[in-house]
Parts: sequence; C-alpha cells; structure tokens
Amino acid sequence: MQYAARPWSGALAGAALALGLACASSAAPGESDGKIAVSIVWNPDAKSPEDALWLGYLLARSVYVNEHIADYELKIGHITPSFEEESTARAEAGRMYLEMKAKDATLESPYFSDLARVQGASFVREYVWTYLRQSAWATLPDDLRIPEFEAWAKTSLVAHQPVTKGELRFDDGKKHPAPPRLDAPKLHALLLKGREVMSQGDSSRAIRDYFDPVIAGYSAEYKDSGQRVYSAENQMQAIMYTALPNPDERPVVVLDSDWSAAYLLKAYALSELKRVPEAQTELRAAIALSPMNSQYFSELAYTQQVLKDCDASIASYEQAASNAEFEPDGLQKTADTTRAWRGQGYCLVEEGKLDRAEEMYQKCLARDPHDDKAKGELRYIRGIRAKQK
Repeated sequence: MQYAARPWSGALAGAALALGLACASSAAPGESDGKIAVSIVWNPDAKSPEDALWLGYLLARSVYVNEHIADYELKIGHITPSFEEESTARAEAGRMYLEMKAKDATLESPYFSDLARVQGASFVREYVWTYLRQSAWATLPDDLRIPEFEAWAKTSLVAHQPVTKGELRFDDGKKHPAPPRLDAPKLHALLLKGREVMSQGDSSRAIRDYFDPVIAGYSAEYKDSGQRVYSAENQMQAIMYTALPNPDERPVVVLDSDWSAAYLLKAYALSELKRVPEAQTELRAAIALSPMNSQYFSELAYTQQVLKDCDASIASYEQAASNAEFEPDGLQKTADTTRAWRGQGYCLVEEGKLDRAEEMYQKCLARDPHDDKAKGELRYIRGIRAKQK
C-alpha cells in the first residue's frame, strides 16, 4: 500500500462545516492574531438537496476572498462580493449541480438548472453582471458580451428569477470564542511522525505511539457529541457529505482528513505486520468517516483480494471507481479510477474471466494511454492465452 497526503488547499484547510448551523469560518490574514475571519452565514429554512449547492457557492466565495484578501477592505460585517468573486462562485455552483445531477437524475432545481444552462453557453460573467450586479461594480469589464447574452436570454432564460442564499461576513474572531478541546495541530504532527516511523520499518511503534493516539483524540472529542461527523479530503467531498441522508437530523460536521487518515495509516501498518483482517477493520472505520473517498475503498478491496475474497474485492473496487468520479482534480480522478479498474482486472484474472479482465485494462488505457501497469497486465493475459492453446 502507498499513502500520499492530499491536504485541503487554500482557505478550506481544517474547516468544520455544518448545515443548519449559523456560521463556518475560514482563515483570513490576521486570524491568528484574533482579528479577522471570513465567516459563512448560512441558515437554510428547510433541508433540501439545494442546501449543499448553496453551501458550495458560499465556500467558493470564501475561497476566493481568502485567495484575494488584499483586494478587500477588512471591515467587520457583510462582505459585498466583487464581480470576479461572484462570477467564480456561480460558475462553481453550476458545475457542482451538473455533477450531482449526473449521479442523481431525480435532482431538480429551477434556479440551478438555469445557471447550468448559462454556464453551458459560456455566459456566466454576462449573467452575473446583468442579473446580480452590485452598486460597487462601477466599470463594465471589456470582455463581456452583453448584447449576445441578452439576445440568448430572451429565449433561454424565460421567467428566470435570480436567487442568492447565505452571506459572507468579516468577523472578529474574539467575539465568538470557541476554543477547541481538541489539539488538532498536535494530532496532525503525530500523524506525520507516525508515517515517518512506519516508513523506517517500525509499524508496531507507529500504531502504538502515533496512530492510536490520533484516533483516540478525535474519538474522545466527537463520540458523545451527538453530531454526524465526516472527514473530508477536499471541498467536493465536504459538500457531498453535507447532502448525504441524515434521517435523525443530527448536526453535521465535516472535518479535514486527519482522523480518517489515521485509520488508513494504521491499516497500512497492520498490513505490514501481516494482520490483514485487523487492517480491514481500520479501513472500514476510515470509510465510515469518509464514504466518498475512492482510495479507502481501493485499499479495502486490496485487503479483500489478499484474503482471496474476489467477489467482495470487485464490489469495493467498483465503489472506488464510482467515488473517483467526484474527484475535483483531473489527474487524481484518472489515478483513482484506473487503480480501481486495474484492481477489478486482477480479480477477474484470478477467477479466469480473461475477457472481462481485458476489458478493464483496455478501459484503463483509454483513460490513460501511458498506464504501464495496465499494459503489463494485458501482456500477462496474452501469455496465459498462449499457454492455453
């Protein structure tokens, strides 16, 4: 097994997001001094699939503000979006709607359907200027095609009503102190040290002195909190977790990836110690925290493969491939998808289903023509067939 840390980027690192709660904050310069934080104010009237989309829109705005903080006057209170900020966030919301709808054909939203249509016609900036213009936007950007957009909108945005939900604020962090009982930076340092110790060949010590303390720290913080807790690697996962079924309507909190990564690393260490069934237990704990994580399902599938349970392994690899479709990074999506397809191919070869295995490896090459592992497996299949003649 291999582990590659993929931390959250920008302002989303370490954020805790909760649908139905008033506020989630991401760091702006000065927050470490207790001065300014960018806060998301979000009070949905009723839970619906659109909640995740509006939260994603607000997160995209928050990321933009933090990445362009020098362009803003850091005054406590409501943040009026800049034109570029609003355009970026609406484009992200339209993209998320299409991705969610591709997975759930029953998802319907008149507003986001219109927004996706705007995005498909490459008129997001023109739409934002025409329908969402703020008084602070004094100068019309030179690249806008307003006449073309207005002509298009007459037939494509009939009876359209612009909608905005939630807001961003600059807040004084000292006004709402909520010091965590959890020392997350310390636990993160333990996680990194444990990975180093494991790489040096001392898996038992890595588990005892590093991975188990991280798991225990998070468990003590959240096991009796009454919250539904997820651990996400990226913004897309965080948004999806807020939209997952929540029948008991418990508050939802999305943490960064450290907690689930501790289970993953412990599973690696247990595998090194030839304790594969125990590794499976840890991987299932990681999946419970991060059910949209492709890597975790692939690692579980690998342990099932080791234990000669190919049917279970193929099912896990299929879930890994499905989860990979939500990866925001194209290269990572390809890597996770082809890994899952190669895993299925291996099991199919073990079961003597060479035609189906060959199909999986050909899919890998269609996605990534430079996939040398898939090429090697296809050569192996040709060798098996040659011996069978």
